[in-house]
Amino acid sequence: MKNKWSISSIPTGGRIYAVSGVLTLITLAVYSVYGAIYNYFDITAFVMLLAAVLLCAADLVLHRKIALAGLARLLSVFLTAGAFALFFYNSYPVWADELNNITMYSSRGGLPPVIALCVLFVADLIGLVVSCFFSDEGGSL
Repeated sequence: MKNKWSISSIPTGGRIYAVSGVLTLITLAVYSVYGAIYNYFDITAFVMLLAAVLLCAADLVLHRKIALAGLARLLSVFLTAGAFALFFYNSYPVWADELNNITMYSSRGGLPPVIALCVLFVADLIGLVVSCFFSDEGGSL
């Protein structure tokens, strides 16, 4: 019996979207650990990232079987961008204290983990946005 589902049956945009979904899952895990350790956890950003990961998983599992699959990709871009914006807004005390070499806001954690998370968020967003420009029919742009 031949298996109908394989990675090669997924178009390029779907593969990029799947890789971005895995990267978003990694970002979700890193964000959760960072938020728990340094007490900067925001449930709204967590739910937005979780929803983006679930949309990526649903697209991979239900590829071409659901209507508006392209809309799911775009929605995951908005959810990830919203989570990034909320994280960046909440990290203001860290940026202010570290860059000005003061302790005015009593920030915790330092700048390196914040920058690492920002890099992960940007990498997620680049992959998600690029996947939106690929056709579901297997062709590129």
